Amino acid sequence: MNKKIYTHYLSTGTYTNPGAYTNYFRTLPDNIIDLGELIRDQIVHPTVLMFPNPYLEKYFGPFSKYPVERVKNEDEIFVTAPAMTAELFRLDPRGFIRNKGVDNRLAVTCRHVAVLIASVCKAKGIPCRCRAGFIDFLHNGSTCGDHWINQIWNETEQRWINFDASGYYEYENRFGFSQFDIPNDKFSFAAQTWIGIRNGVLDGKNFIYQDAKGTNGLEAVLIYLFLDFHALMNNELFYSFRPKYVYHNFNQISETQLHEIDFLAQLMTSPDDSFDKLYEIWNTKNHFRLLTSPFNEDF
Repeated sequence: MNKKIYTHYLSTGTYTNPGAYTNYFRTLPDNIIDLGELIRDQIVHPTVLMFPNPYLEKYFGPFSKYPVERVKNEDEIFVTAPAMTAELFRLDPRGFIRNKGVDNRLAVTCRHVAVLIASVCKAKGIPCRCRAGFIDFLHNGSTCGDHWINQIWNETEQRWINFDASGYYEYENRFGFSQFDIPNDKFSFAAQTWIGIRNGVLDGKNFIYQDAKGTNGLEAVLIYLFLDFHALMNNELFYSFRPKYVYHNFNQISETQLHEIDFLAQLMTSPDDSFDKLYEIWNTKNHFRLLTSPFNEDF
């Protein structure tokens, strides 16, 4: 990795800047598997609370202990790494400890876990980036749901490790690999998925944005393509944001716009090799950066 890219993925943005927790993060485990297990034990995914399974209580303890006054999805409350960390200390003054009960965990989704991991790694001087895409959680080849992971730079092996500290789904190696070193073919990066659907190689119906509407296909993948582009630029957006020009009118996207997105996706299939071109787009294509959300629309 060249120095420019190395420095870029050591730097932080709005969401990953550790602020007052920089020194605390540096005391956390240096071994990334130990770190992943520690961070994993600070989180309970909202779907686990909404659809509790007795099998999972071996990880979380009795779900009945989750306080009734707390919402079951705290994503909108704790968006940045310092906010999540402050709440974890409020819930338990010991901070990040192993084997927490569900009552002392944050109820947040994978994007937030990825932000927290990235913040800790960067504080430790380890290049790290968040990535947005899709994964086959059931490991049966049926459908892929939207998901965020990290890529952590392994200096010894000179490679990015696909790393997921969200949940307990594969750390037991039930599927033949660890969630702390996911093979590239087990995670569907948004850019490759976009290109695969556009070329007719992949069936877009199998890629789902879990927004309770069943959004799938190119529309779902486009949302995650832009989230991934922003993440590569150290701007790990909250997932309600997306570029204004495709927010309400996906069906009206022109062929010119589609080809422009195709070009961006092609560059993103190899973000290190294309870093300079991606960075140029980031600084010149304002329509990829003008964002909106349900709370930020023009009136």
